[in-house]
Amino acid sequence: MMDTMERDDELDEFDITAPEFDAMLAGSEPAEVVGPPRRVRFELISGGQRSYSWRLVAGDGEILAASTTRYRSPDDVRRALSVLTTEMRDAPIVETDDTEPAPHRAAS
Repeated sequence: MMDTMERDDELDEFDITAPEFDAMLAGSEPAEVVGPPRRVRFELISGGQRSYSWRLVAGDGEILAASTTRYRSPDDVRRALSVLTTEMRDAPIVETDDTEPAPHRAAS
């Protein structure tokens, strides 16, 4: 069994398929998956000095999204991803002409 230090240093991944990702968005505008299922994963990134972040990576290695917030522990990242994936299920897709990004709140 790995001790806590080893676990903190390793790269953690959470794999979901494109259809599973689309299911999370079921309450929103439907998205079409073309071709074979594409696997995506969340990567937990250690930035050193107890600073962590995450990114969503496609099966081909393309970075689809990344956190702008730094977290104090891998568990904080996991909690944030849990909230994110839960909230995505009900997130609407809204069209806007606004070219400025929406302000966001920093994680505590």
